[in-house]
Amino acid sequence: MTSKILQICKTLFVLQLLVVLNACQTNVSSDIAATPPSTSGPDESGGDPEPITIVRLADRYYVASALSQIFLPSLADGASAPDIENLQSTIDSNIKIQYGDMGSSCDYFDTTNYCGVGGQSPLFTIIESANVSAPALSQPTSLRAAYTLRAVYTMLSSSAADAALRKAISLTSSSMTTYATVNFATLNPPTLTELQRVFQLVYPGVTPSASSLTKSYAFINAVAASYGAKDSWKMAFILMLSTLLWQQL
Repeated sequence: MTSKILQICKTLFVLQLLVVLNACQTNVSSDIAATPPSTSGPDESGGDPEPITIVRLADRYYVASALSQIFLPSLADGASAPDIENLQSTIDSNIKIQYGDMGSSCDYFDTTNYCGVGGQSPLFTIIESANVSAPALSQPTSLRAAYTLRAVYTMLSSSAADAALRKAISLTSSSMTTYATVNFATLNPPTLTELQRVFQLVYPGVTPSASSLTKSYAFINAVAASYGAKDSWKMAFILMLSTLLWQQL
């Protein structure tokens, strides 16, 4: 399964997704409420200040919580403890401990759980270092995007991939609405309505434009035709999470 995901990324994801994302992100950007503008200093002519847009992204707590909501099942759902631990570890290692790139300083609890360095430094030094390293404003960077995408790819290609996908599908499927009822043997590719639910799960409270939804749906259908229903669902979530716009405050 890992090789199949890599093959998708190297073929469809590289050749087609770049084109689709360009169109989709343009539309998604207009779907999301713009950040209130601020102002810069006077322009070169000494005239009125020119408006600028300050982009601030949510910190590692929000990103970790959002990914957990989508992909992390519970024992009550019917998931196994090893699968839960595997998925939680992926979120922790790629998101929660990356305070320097994902934002948010460390309190005492975080320092003893996510921000420590193997007990090699005094506790106060760890807290002080983490607070200095964490940016005041979480902003889009290539490392932030890489950590986010690696977390998503790893969860959907690891030994716990089925557990992660079952959880995600149960939140967006029209028929398989619980973790236990998700059946990969009878799974169909996401419908247009289900793809819209995926979008709204990633972008709460936002209704996608018809254009962005149609382009995304066409791409997901192409994946389904080449790789099957299961991988088309994986790509639906990868597609929606592949831009940092969903982390914008």
